[in-house]
Amino acid sequence: MASIEALRERTHHHPGIERGKALARLTHAARVMLAGTKATHPDGLPVIAYRGEHGASGAWLETRLPSISFGSREAAGVYACQPNNRNDRVGAARVLPAFLSIKNPIMNDPDDPYLDLVLVRRALGQAATIEIALRHAEHIIDTGNWLENFDSAFGSVEELLALRPQAIDELYLDAYVVLDDGEAVRALAAVGCDGAIHGGNGVTALDTEYRVFDSRQVISVLTGRPVLAANIEQGAERRFAQPEAAPAP
Repeated sequence: MASIEALRERTHHHPGIERGKALARLTHAARVMLAGTKATHPDGLPVIAYRGEHGASGAWLETRLPSISFGSREAAGVYACQPNNRNDRVGAARVLPAFLSIKNPIMNDPDDPYLDLVLVRRALGQAATIEIALRHAEHIIDTGNWLENFDSAFGSVEELLALRPQAIDELYLDAYVVLDDGEAVRALAAVGCDGAIHGGNGVTALDTEYRVFDSRQVISVLTGRPVLAANIEQGAERRFAQPEAAPAP
């Protein structure tokens, strides 16, 4: 099994990881994709974000979730060697560097791990947002906001929103909860949202996390080419994607 340290060393010393050279090799299609992206470094240029993969298939992207997460190189190394799902075995640990096209994120707050539901309400409307809140009520109750402002007067999120539906604008929860909710992500994508930029949790607590809703928003740093939807295979509740192959000489 690959160690996190060995994985980090291989990624750090990869000849294609230097950002200036990576930007220079971008194809025209990739440059068009990245125009206007919010996934940028403080200097305004696209940030290199990393994803840890562990599946034995060797696919460039592999996920069971409705959105695809990227973050720091260090966090990606941890996820590659220590999957979140304890039932998953590490078959081929690898860290994948990418540029991301995120032009209309549901939230863009690199340091905040919480998603304010007012943002969701503005995108989806009150009724749909209340449904999301009720599905994840335990995460709303597990916030200081609930304890300080609602716990003494309301027995549940359901009770609060039945009596005061407008209070949906005052609630928040961990962003990852909504971004791991397939129904919520599909609804957000349907109204034009394409991802999220938020503070992390756990291993990524001090990092920024980037979520994309479609693999077509991902560009391989190593090839400068987009990941194509045509290369996604559906099966076993996983989605796979490979970088676009370089044209034949």
